[in-house]
Amino acid sequence: MYQKLPVFYKSTRPDLCCGHTVSHTAWSRKYLPLHGLIYVVRGRGLMHSGDRMFETRKDMMLLLKANAKIRFETLEEWELYWFHFLMTPRQEQIADWPEVIPGIAAIQFPEENFIRPMLEGVLQLDLTRPQYWNETMFSLLDSAIQYGRTHLSSAIETRDVHILQAKELLSGTKDRSMDELARRCGMSRTRFFAKFKVKTGMSPRSYRELVMMKKARRMLEDPDFSITEIACDIGMKSCSYFSTRFRHVFGVSPRQYRRDLELRRNASPDAV
Repeated sequence: MYQKLPVFYKSTRPDLCCGHTVSHTAWSRKYLPLHGLIYVVRGRGLMHSGDRMFETRKDMMLLLKANAKIRFETLEEWELYWFHFLMTPRQEQIADWPEVIPGIAAIQFPEENFIRPMLEGVLQLDLTRPQYWNETMFSLLDSAIQYGRTHLSSAIETRDVHILQAKELLSGTKDRSMDELARRCGMSRTRFFAKFKVKTGMSPRSYRELVMMKKARRMLEDPDFSITEIACDIGMKSCSYFSTRFRHVFGVSPRQYRRDLELRRNASPDAV
């Protein structure tokens, strides 16, 4: 168990400042002549670079280029570990992560990983300043960057983070426009459509419809929900249109699916 770190603190050293932030607001990073490393502990937020944006999520590590002007926008309570530091020549060589938007590279780690406690260790060193703390801090940051580079080939690659993000947005309750999805994924509408189709085999709209119909199918298994309620829940006010789209996806109407399910439930255990 790691001790909870104080919020908003930083060192006075010119080549390294770091901190633990819990934010509900927006702020900017204006051409800081140091590289940045950010780990998202929890919550969501947007990072803007020029006219491009990228949505972060829990257990994502981001590398910010020196002198990159970045604007941060909190979507919900956003907890971050952050580090601004002067890169060594070795670190510059291993920090060649592909960018998700100009000036920002991102890697998604699984929930269980050792990067978070490693970075917590860096923050603790800055607080306690034991013997050789300076060398140890830079060694740990070096290891985090190196592991991030290695992780690119063994987990979710950076170029696929956009598609994973788009799938999460399309699976939400809010029906977002395709232009908004493309902006949140840091791509043009045309590139977003093309990339999504290559990675998933379907268009973003078809993917969202499939997600909604699978949700409707689960709800049909609960007799407490009426067909009208299910249609409204997935954003379709017309029951006839819902029935048409459900049949298109699963080959039967919602009523027939529910009747078939009831027959299977009432069948005897010996029935073939």
